[in-house]
Amino acid sequence: MQQLGLWVPAEMTYAPVAALTVSALALKAGVDMDTLGDIRSAVTESMDCLIHQPAVPERVEVDASLQDRSLMLKLRALCQSDTPQSPDPAALTLSRAVLETVAAKVDIQTNEQGRVELITLSITLC
Repeated sequence: MQQLGLWVPAEMTYAPVAALTVSALALKAGVDMDTLGDIRSAVTESMDCLIHQPAVPERVEVDASLQDRSLMLKLRALCQSDTPQSPDPAALTLSRAVLETVAAKVDIQTNEQGRVELITLSITLC
């Protein structure tokens, strides 16, 4: 199994860094250009969902691994704040809908304060 992990500051300007790094791993599996675009979209949308919350995280942790013909992604918001939050249901629904267009499996987890904390994706590689 091939895998990588990185941390990036919780700023959307770093989304392309994370997306291109994950795409480089997928290239090792010989994916096509459409799938690379899907991977970039999935990472960018996940980071957007994790970052645009009332308590902005300090950084985002990205873990990716190749398993059979799938790319497994975990993006986690690392935040010091325990401030209770009310996630915007419409924003979460929209993020889930976007992610489901590019990923075979989508799991969005919130913590006990209501903050989106972890997004897990499985993307089928072509």
